[in-house]
Order: sequence, then C-alpha cells, then structure tokens
Amino acid sequence: MSLNKGFRGYFFQLQPKRAQPMKVNKYQQRGSIMMLVFSVVILLFVIVLIIKVTPVYMENMAIASALDKVHEELNEEEDVRDNRIRQVFLTALVPQNVDVINSQNYEEIVEVQRSDEGFEMTVTYQQIVPLLGNASLLFDFEHSIEVP
Repeated sequence: MSLNKGFRGYFFQLQPKRAQPMKVNKYQQRGSIMMLVFSVVILLFVIVLIIKVTPVYMENMAIASALDKVHEELNEEEDVRDNRIRQVFLTALVPQNVDVINSQNYEEIVEVQRSDEGFEMTVTYQQIVPLLGNASLLFDFEHSIEVP
C-alpha cells in the first residue's frame, strides 16, 4: 500500500458531500397560502364581531350602573313615587350616553313592582345588532334591584 493512495482516499473522505437541490412540493406551498388566507378571514371575522358586540355590552354596563345609582339615591327615601324613580333612572343614563332606554320607551322596558318593604325595579330589553348581510345578533338583558 502506497502512501499516495492512502492519502488520496483520506482526502476524499474529508470533502463534504455536495448539496442536493431542495425538493419543493408545490401542493404543500399552495396549502400554506390557502391556510394563511383562511386564517386572515377568520381573524377579520372575529375583529368585526368584537367591534359590533363591545358597544352593546358597554351600554349594558351603563344601565347596570344607573340602576345602582337609583338604589343608592332612593334607599334612604320613604314613600318614593314612580315619577321620582323614573327621573333618577333617566338622569343617571344621560351622562352614560345610553340610547336603548329613553323617556318614550321607558314604560315598555322598565317595570316597578311595589311591596310592603319598598319596591323592585326590573329592566328587561333586547338589542339587535346587524352582523353581515341578513345575519344579526340578538342580545337579551335583564337587571333588577330591590330598594327597601
């Protein structure tokens, strides 16, 4: 065995293998783009849903805080009349910029039941939010307080 032959064999073993061209599967690439488009459409739908639903729940929280204000103001008073309850409730809604309840539809939405201890005030309303085309979302809300 000669020194040259062994050296040459050793030299060829040290050389890195040539890079193979990368195999591209065009169906996999197309699926990736389709998945990206599908994900973007779903994300946009969720964003539109959040934008449409958030104001509804903000108004609902404003109505709940107005009921709390009625409870705080009228808790100490005795022999409270319906006009006073209505005035306090509608006045509490004005700074909150609530459009669902106003003086015209107050009787339909707000119910006041009297008892020996005081009264119970119940607010029941629905809100319909158009979503896309002929699809809409319906929200049912009900709040009540008892004032002794």
